[in-house]
Amino acid sequence: MPTDLLAELADMPGVAAATDEARGVIDGLLWDRRTKRIAGDLARQSVLRGAWANAAMDGAEIPFESMAADQIEASPMGERVTRVLAMTSALPDFVEIYGRSPLQAWARMNAMLVGGLVPQEEVGRPRPSSDAEDPLRLGGVPLAMDASQRLTGLADIIVAPTTAPAIVAAGVVHGELAVLRPFRYASGPVARASIRLALASRGLDPDLLTIPEAGLLTIGRPKYVRALRDYATGTPEGMAAWLIWFAAAVQSGAQQAGRIAETLD
Repeated sequence: MPTDLLAELADMPGVAAATDEARGVIDGLLWDRRTKRIAGDLARQSVLRGAWANAAMDGAEIPFESMAADQIEASPMGERVTRVLAMTSALPDFVEIYGRSPLQAWARMNAMLVGGLVPQEEVGRPRPSSDAEDPLRLGGVPLAMDASQRLTGLADIIVAPTTAPAIVAAGVVHGELAVLRPFRYASGPVARASIRLALASRGLDPDLLTIPEAGLLTIGRPKYVRALRDYATGTPEGMAAWLIWFAAAVQSGAQQAGRIAETLD
């Protein structure tokens, strides 16, 4: 019988408590009658806030008010933010694709971020070398062959049945993509946006109302990098530390969505 790797990770010390707490916050938001009334408006705000935070994590920081007013500056930084926003807006269309073919979803997401900016042979395709964008300065870029094999293995894990909570699945997907940096450019935004796809495809946040990217940004880039380095160790202790940290970030993103919901009611 195939091993349920995600379930094994979910059973590590501290992980279940952290994921249960985060899920409780998400459920509280989604089952609130107010949320149901303003779901459409909240979804639009979630896209804006999520895209803004996603881009900011890699250093593409602009005033949120400029993005909300559709006044993004004409610059390389503004171009990056514009593309992250377009990709985040398109994520509802990728949920079903992700559920059956994660590799295809990631390729299309990367194409939205870099299409027309890099040679065509690099668009949506795994990098052929260890040359990869590393804005977070994680270091230790895996060899191209290793990254490709692990990416395929990750896709297999995603489509396989599991008893693990959605947050554990999302944490593994995000951690693996962020560490692998499978594309030469823009792997980070794809990795962070994939949290939404993982939570939606497993039914925890089907309408993509929470803002996990904002949770990552709120906890802070230095702690994010340290947590990813814990994940990269591959040790039980490192994986558990990552998943506990990740659950807290997802919980923060749900809490921020709740605060926005209060302003929309």
